[in-house]
Amino acid sequence: MLVPTSEKPSISKVELIDSIQRLGLRYHFESEIAVVLQQTHKHYVQNGQLILDSDLCSLALLFRLLRQDGYLISPARKYISIYQLQPSHNEALLTLAKLDFIVLQNLHQKEVADVRKWWNSLDVPGNLSYARDRIVECYFRILAVYFEPQYSLGRLILTKVIAVLSLIDDTYDASGTIDELTIFTDALERYIRYISVYYMKLPYEALWNVYDEMDQCMRKGMKKAARAFMRGAKWFNENYVPTTEQYLETAVITSCYSLLSTVSFFGLGHLATEDMFKWVTSQPKLVKVSSLICRAMDDIKRGHVVSVLDCYMKEHGVTRHEAIEEFRKVVSNAWKNMNEELLRPLGVDRPFLMPTSELSSCYGRALQRTR
Repeated sequence: MLVPTSEKPSISKVELIDSIQRLGLRYHFESEIAVVLQQTHKHYVQNGQLILDSDLCSLALLFRLLRQDGYLISPARKYISIYQLQPSHNEALLTLAKLDFIVLQNLHQKEVADVRKWWNSLDVPGNLSYARDRIVECYFRILAVYFEPQYSLGRLILTKVIAVLSLIDDTYDASGTIDELTIFTDALERYIRYISVYYMKLPYEALWNVYDEMDQCMRKGMKKAARAFMRGAKWFNENYVPTTEQYLETAVITSCYSLLSTVSFFGLGHLATEDMFKWVTSQPKLVKVSSLICRAMDDIKRGHVVSVLDCYMKEHGVTRHEAIEEFRKVVSNAWKNMNEELLRPLGVDRPFLMPTSELSSCYGRALQRTR
């Protein structure tokens, strides 16, 4: 029925997944659904576009299921060609859609060029050989959060923040000694303008440049993240495996999801009032469960030096497979909680909820690729 094969998944199989989810039975078929959707994305999506030649209803269903599971995909260009074949199509609306697609595409291409120019000026591969070089990936993650033209500045800022946080994460994970990291953490906490450790100057100064575009919200979040990064570095240095609870308290902070949620509000322009920033920095349930989703999925995907799986295995005496299955359940429940928070009246306008939830969706693919 839903057994994955090497062949292209049929539309009937996609429809079956939809029925399973609507009947509340997905948790019985988590692994099978993940594999089928991964194969569906592999065979029917190229460069973020659906290439399946089918009816509009099937394409809409395919788009929804893939986006729900965190796959970056637009059907906009595909739908334009389908819509214009409909006898009842509105010619003015069709023309507007074509022009708007071109305008947005040109804007996004310019944004990619701008962030690449900024990133190249840092010469990360030449100066920090240990760091990940993935600026374009960072941009496309943010493009999935908000693509509209009015959020252009927000995309540029959030892309830079993610890229700099990636440098800092790699510095704590792969390069610094405890003494050097202590200096680095102290500088971040005390808001010192310059740092003495030579190779740390690049990520530190890059962070300062981003600071200039932010305000106290990001600075406070970064101080909190620095303390958590340092705690993890000490655990590694001391070969200490924390309890699951200890690990998650620290790891949901080092995922930087909460910080990124706050920064994403800067992209909303004048809509982002002081009350909205107070809400997102108060750690509402939506942010907490989203942070848990991102952290747990990332650990399951690539396994840190000490991950939540290691902590759970040691604490409960279970196998790695059993730990993975347990945290898949944790992630599944967290998704349910997040969906409930999006439906429940929170006294917060929907534009402020969507960046937070979309950030989680961007990370969804990480878990799928491990199955």
